[in-house]
Amino acid sequence: MVQGAGGAVSVTEEVTTGVTPGAAIVIAGLTFQLVSLTIFFILFGAVLWPSNIWHPTSSNLPICQAKRLQTFAICIIIAILLIIGRSAFRVAELSEGIRGDLIHDELLFIIFDGFPIIIATIIIIAAHPIFMLQTEQEYEYGKTSRHSMELLSGTTA
Repeated sequence: MVQGAGGAVSVTEEVTTGVTPGAAIVIAGLTFQLVSLTIFFILFGAVLWPSNIWHPTSSNLPICQAKRLQTFAICIIIAILLIIGRSAFRVAELSEGIRGDLIHDELLFIIFDGFPIIIATIIIIAAHPIFMLQTEQEYEYGKTSRHSMELLSGTTA
């Protein structure tokens, strides 16, 4: 919402050199997004690291479920890192102001803004929790049973 407000403010501003108040609001929103995603990434790692998905033989977690959970966790980590990188690029881009070199370089925009979001979206769709958090009995050859929303904890969503 902060980024949208900054965009709305920047539309009404006259273009000058340097960072305009609208661009500064967008930078603040992007910085908040970058910081909050980084905190989430650290906390996500703190939860995953000691979990039994990395050591399924020392728990009663079946190997097949552990592999699926490992894949899910790795996909989430990759998507988060791509979005963090994209946000860092956007902060650098807007820190030069609306007349900066980075904001007018279309190739860099496609490489560092478009591609990371497309790849992260594809990863998140492919590793959707409906596929990755099912138990072995419920997932067979890509078909789910009527209890497909039952999670590994045994509770139903």
